[in-house]
Amino acid sequence: MQSAETDYRIITQEYAKGAINASILINGGAAVAVLSQMANLLPMISSCSLAIAVLFFAFGVLSGLCAWTVGFLSTRYADRTLRKQEPDFALSDRYLVLGLICIVGCGVCFLFGVIVLAVGFIRP
Repeated sequence: MQSAETDYRIITQEYAKGAINASILINGGAAVAVLSQMANLLPMISSCSLAIAVLFFAFGVLSGLCAWTVGFLSTRYADRTLRKQEPDFALSDRYLVLGLICIVGCGVCFLFGVIVLAVGFIRP
């Protein structure tokens, strides 16, 4: 039978996976959408704005991949601590904070990419 602590860890890991997947999906989807509509968008928005937006979305995907990597490391070091192979959760906690920063970075990249596109449609 699982303990409440084990249930909490499983639930937390599921939420983390969902956040990472969503972060990669929104940025990757936005990049694909812009790239697939490039020919239709070029008469309405500068190529520079499109390129900058796609770069923001690409960095958002990269940030999501980094979040996955540090999430793995955080989980790995937490397990090592539970098995008494590490003295405490300090290293796991550092990776956790870094993962949260990466997830926030995904959202910021998506937001900036959308803002660049929106501003690009404004005609002087």
